[in-house]
Amino acid sequence: MDSQAIESMVDQMMTLIFLLCGIYCVALFFLRGNEKAMKKSKFLYPNGCAPETCRSLPDYLGALAPKVLALGVGLIAFGAAGMLFPTGTLAALLLLILPLCLLAWFVQAQKRLAAQYWKSHGGRR
Repeated sequence: MDSQAIESMVDQMMTLIFLLCGIYCVALFFLRGNEKAMKKSKFLYPNGCAPETCRSLPDYLGALAPKVLALGVGLIAFGAAGMLFPTGTLAALLLLILPLCLLAWFVQAQKRLAAQYWKSHGGRR
């Protein structure tokens, strides 16, 4: 295999990962009323914090839900764009960097909400 084929495979793998993660986020958004699904999801809760220690779990999930949906839709869009359209070097770089920026935005938003709603998360940032 030449280096261009390997690079193409890595790009395709990353777009598939973004697409699947986006589908997971959208599914999680629609399952948010299911308490059993919420207790299993470590994606929604801050690291090391049990759902029982939340000041108001419904308010926290309500505030986080639009961000989860935005992340999911964005990752699906970037994943689909990466799979459907032929990309050059610049486009491939953008299709890698933009979803990672979207993910960084989600992590920051989740941290802010965790500091606001979780007793054990305190003011840590």
